[in-house]
Amino acid sequence: DVTTVLFAEGVADAGVQRLFLRRLHEAVPMERLDHFLRASRFAEALAFADAHGISAAVVYHRRLTAMVQSDGAVSESAVDVALELAQHIEDEDAVDVCTRLLAPSLNDTIRLLAYARRRAGAENRLRKRVEDVERRLGTWSALGGQDRDSAWAEFRVADLAANVRAYAAQGDVARVAVLWRRHAGLRRDVAGAVQGFPLDTDSAALAAWLRAEVLPTLQPAQWPAVVAWIEQRARALEARLQRPADALQLVALLDHPAQPAPALTPQQLVDTPRSSARLSHFVPECVFLRQQLADIAHLHSAHGLVLTLDAHAQLSYSAIATALLDRVVAPELLSVAYAEHFAPYARRHALDCAELVHAYCIADMDASVGGAWEPRVLALLSCLHSDMSGAQPTAARTGHARALGAVALEAMRRSAIPWSSGVDEAAQKALEVLDRFGSDDEVAVLAREAREQLRLMRLKRMLRAHGLGDAHISDTRMAGAVLQWLARRPGADVMRDVLQLVDAYHHLSRTAAYVLRLQALCETGDTDAVAALIGFIDSEEHGVQPVARLVPLEVARRTLCWTRDLLDSMAFGADASRELFRRHVASAVVVLRALEALAARRAEDPACALAPAELARLRTFVAVNDSTLGAAWQLLEDGGLMVSPGELDQPSARAQILADILRQQWLGAYADDARGAALGLPMVPPRIRALAAMLRFSEPQLNVAVTLACLRLRLFTMALDMSQQLVDAVDGDLPYALRALAACERGVAA
Repeated sequence: DVTTVLFAEGVADAGVQRLFLRRLHEAVPMERLDHFLRASRFAEALAFADAHGISAAVVYHRRLTAMVQSDGAVSESAVDVALELAQHIEDEDAVDVCTRLLAPSLNDTIRLLAYARRRAGAENRLRKRVEDVERRLGTWSALGGQDRDSAWAEFRVADLAANVRAYAAQGDVARVAVLWRRHAGLRRDVAGAVQGFPLDTDSAALAAWLRAEVLPTLQPAQWPAVVAWIEQRARALEARLQRPADALQLVALLDHPAQPAPALTPQQLVDTPRSSARLSHFVPECVFLRQQLADIAHLHSAHGLVLTLDAHAQLSYSAIATALLDRVVAPELLSVAYAEHFAPYARRHALDCAELVHAYCIADMDASVGGAWEPRVLALLSCLHSDMSGAQPTAARTGHARALGAVALEAMRRSAIPWSSGVDEAAQKALEVLDRFGSDDEVAVLAREAREQLRLMRLKRMLRAHGLGDAHISDTRMAGAVLQWLARRPGADVMRDVLQLVDAYHHLSRTAAYVLRLQALCETGDTDAVAALIGFIDSEEHGVQPVARLVPLEVARRTLCWTRDLLDSMAFGADASRELFRRHVASAVVVLRALEALAARRAEDPACALAPAELARLRTFVAVNDSTLGAAWQLLEDGGLMVSPGELDQPSARAQILADILRQQWLGAYADDARGAALGLPMVPPRIRALAAMLRFSEPQLNVAVTLACLRLRLFTMALDMSQQLVDAVDGDLPYALRALAACERGVAA
């Protein structure tokens, strides 16, 4: 280059020698102009350009570039200058300057962008650049950016995806939503936009943004990632923060999208052949999670039961329902827990409350020691019964009745003897419900089993009260012996206990039980109790069937026959036997009078009338026994004589008894007197006449017996007097007189 001169220059400094190569050349106009522009001497640069024929646009562009590169915002006047200078530069340069210049206010920035839009004209590339800055400016304003904020310059060229991640990391849903809404390019990386939110972000705001703006814009290929993120975040919210309601808000997004996904085009099917299949595959996987979270949130808000997602996954709805009962310690509060928590939760999941209670009660009884289960089971039985109050038979209610009956029956089987009043009340209420729903075969079977169990329980309680708590009621062979023993127990209510025993064993007879009890009362001589028992039998067994009408009569008949046999076999002698005789005879007379009253009633009352033949036989039986047992009682009471009914049926025995009466109670006193042989016959005492009548002796027969007794006692004068009376009493009856005289002769000979 001929315009350049090169030369060398040596320099020695502190003993150091240096060699420099220098160049001298002639400055060209552009370099000189560039020197002025670098020094910001724009006026001189403009003059220099004009002097050297250089376009002023170069100076204007460099000046505008310097304004753009200055620190901070320019002044308002500088904006006016920039707009003036921009008129002298190329369109592309003008657009570049106007979109990059940091104005002092929003209005100035808008002026610059409006000018840039005019200069961009129809050029798509320039227009897109201007529109991008305008959109960013709107976004900056929506984000709260300040007019003179230098951060606008950074935001104008910033990576918006990075901004989205930064705002998400701060949990700022509103700003992320602004960026997402205004810049469609961000929607290609939806996972990056949502994954940065921390767990403590407001779930309501996040769910609202996702529902309104994110999900409606998703392409099918984007769904798998979003669904996976929602599921993972929901699980994390529940597991780490124990916020199932927030987790539910997120999972619920997948059930009802705000807008359906765009229809697939053939090209989309080519580009993403499995996108639609993924959508149908991933969304159902969250359905169960949503159900779990909804249930967990409901349990926490409505029932105060806190469950983790893992714990809930391990439990069935039935187990959770029973947990609502199991957490209640006090049995008195179970009714509240049943009505306010257990039953509503069971209905929410279409569970059978009664069946759940049945299973819960059986498990509680199995796990309890002794009768610790009773308060809880009885409380739940009361709840089941309350549900059935006034209910009409339906399929569901019938199942409820079955469960109620099954629980009550099991409680009865496991109850200790004697059982509590609560068990008894529960059993009665259960029977009432079972009877109301008895048209169902299974319910009818339960009713029969419950009644049988209640009867057995009452039988055990009765036996225990009598000291037979260890008796094996299943052993039917012991029933007869227990009946024999029980019928002779003291007490006013023994008969009812005896009948309870009889009703428990079909081979035992109520009639035989009545007879045994009457025999026991006769042995004690309690005539009042005998009469009361016969009255009880008549009222208890008095029915419309002929057999029922005959029971009291048969019981009395058997008792009288037993008494006759006992009296006939009794050995008389000691005072104890006299007292025993008295008790039996007195009781027999009471039975006889009661039987007589029963016969009279059946003759008069059409409701319990007997056939004429039966009534005649009954009256004959009463008359026969009255002549023996009644006479035995009178002889004992009036004469102090113990005469068995069998003896009263034998004439020789009656004659001997009369002879003994005459000797012991009348004539014997005269025989012991030395003057007795010379004494005349006194009047026969009325008491002797009455006793003779009881022994079925007529007046002449009594006179003959007196004559014979006088002869045996050697009271001859009295015997002659009685013989004379016999002759005088004959009154023409010669055969009778001859027989009487013959008897007297035999007496004299003896």
